[in-house]
Amino acid sequence: MITIAGLLAIHSVLGRRGHFNVGHLSTSIGEFVVKDALLNQHSPGNYSGDFLITDIHQTHYTSAGRLVIEVRAKLDSMILKNTGASAGDDAEGASKQESGHEITPWEADTAAEMAFPVGNVLITRAVQSLIENDELNPIPYLKRHAVGDWGEICSEDWESNQWALEKGERLLSCYDINAEGESRLWIITEADRSSTTMLLPSDY
Repeated sequence: MITIAGLLAIHSVLGRRGHFNVGHLSTSIGEFVVKDALLNQHSPGNYSGDFLITDIHQTHYTSAGRLVIEVRAKLDSMILKNTGASAGDDAEGASKQESGHEITPWEADTAAEMAFPVGNVLITRAVQSLIENDELNPIPYLKRHAVGDWGEICSEDWESNQWALEKGERLLSCYDINAEGESRLWIITEADRSSTTMLLPSDY
């Protein structure tokens, strides 16, 4: 557990069971998504204070064919210094920050090492099935791809990727996996760096 000062931006979202609050916590050690019932006691807005964090973990899920990766902080309690947080424009800004954080699959240390922007991360239905069945954790492979570790490919393909990285062309990585009979995972980043797709050879 750790108690740390920070800024918590809370906004309301609509889920299957109605509206609930989610938060984006900015601290000196990093930025985290917060999805605790504790937030429902407060109105949307920006709050500074001290936060007791009991757990920090990385999680992922799929939404509309997109892989969403979050670094979440679990709060045991919090002492807010401003109880009259502003809503309106501040809450709207917090919502945008939260949305941007959810689709960015990198912690600060990984982002600093990235060789190129990956854009939106997309997955095929076959990859989604492996993830949902706990047969595949995509995060390590995505990180390797983003830092220029092209995986298990021949030297000619490795050199081709290095050339494509310098010239702004399409990038292709290939990794060995063992998941429900699948042995290879491909990751492709488009030339304009707008998107990165995770797929299996069987998708072709």
